[in-house]
Amino acid sequence: EQLMYAEINTLNIVIMGIIALRATGSAHGNTLRGRIFIASVIFAAVSNMLDFAWNLSVTDKWMLPAWSRYIINFLYFTSLGSSSCCWLIYTDVVQNSRALQNKKVHILYVIPLLALAALLTLNMFNGCLFRIDENGVYTRGPLFYAQHILSYGYAICASIKSFISAFCKGNFANKQYFLAMTAFVVPPIICGIIQIFIQNIPILSAGIMVSFLLAYLNSTETLISIDPLTGISNRRDFLNHLTDEIKSLKSRDKLYLAFLDIDRFKEINDTYGHNEGDRVLKETASALKAYVKNRNAYCARYGGDEFAVINVTENGEESTFSELMRIIEEKNVTAGGERIRVSMGCTEFYGDTDSVPDMIFRADNAMYVMKRMGAAKRKESETR
Repeated sequence: EQLMYAEINTLNIVIMGIIALRATGSAHGNTLRGRIFIASVIFAAVSNMLDFAWNLSVTDKWMLPAWSRYIINFLYFTSLGSSSCCWLIYTDVVQNSRALQNKKVHILYVIPLLALAALLTLNMFNGCLFRIDENGVYTRGPLFYAQHILSYGYAICASIKSFISAFCKGNFANKQYFLAMTAFVVPPIICGIIQIFIQNIPILSAGIMVSFLLAYLNSTETLISIDPLTGISNRRDFLNHLTDEIKSLKSRDKLYLAFLDIDRFKEINDTYGHNEGDRVLKETASALKAYVKNRNAYCARYGGDEFAVINVTENGEESTFSELMRIIEEKNVTAGGERIRVSMGCTEFYGDTDSVPDMIFRADNAMYVMKRMGAAKRKESETR
């Protein structure tokens, strides 16, 4: 049992060490939120090392004096609390929380950590958390669970804040990311409950490691913002960009959104193959890049053969999406020698009562209306 405990803890430490190193060596490690994330992982890894040391201290072979076990417990929970606190700050940075700009909030964040340190120090004298008698027997004190609540409380608060943020209209683009951060606390809670009943396996440490691994994978995925086929932004980046543009819109500016879809694209793939379809997508994206190049505009591949274009005009000027259609026609993209055609639907941002989902719905719906009209015209001309 002791060997298995040590092996699992060692594996947890190695995995979190790899996460910290990979995050440090990536672009993520050069940002403030990246550095805070790395600090959170390192503190968690240190707490795993101390858990490993605690387990050794209670074995017959490595039995340590009571005072050293008190110190190990002190360092374990302060490391775990520091990791949890860093995670809360990390989620605030990701969510662009204004709380970090308030010095009173900084003090508020430190108070539970100081209370934890004070409680752990008092425990060495009055055994309020646990006692170790002269025979090395460990017994829980009346405030035993206070050390867990104070150290894990930060992560629970972070999950609550992330959950609330996920359903705010202004965070539509990051909803899935925030929900993933909400779930961060789930593995440690489940594993912590199991740990109460199974003491001879470091289940809680494994749960913490799983949380950081999932958080790292989620943050890495978020950093990927370019569509690999066309070289323009992907859907995730488009949603982020649209949300940011709306937030920064000035009073006399206008924001327009256009959705474009390549007509009969499935037929192109079925008739000429996917390589031809990919070429059509890349050339269409090239036309969109030409349009946005010298404008306050942005383009992205929304998915499949759908593209999105955002155009912001100043001083109440109207959108110039007709120019976009002209550029696409001049590009003369063909498939099997036949010029491809696109259907486009547009909408305008209507102010504070409007939202990203509503804009996407209107533009997408307008695009499919145009698509159906184009299909009807083609059918009519073929029957003549």
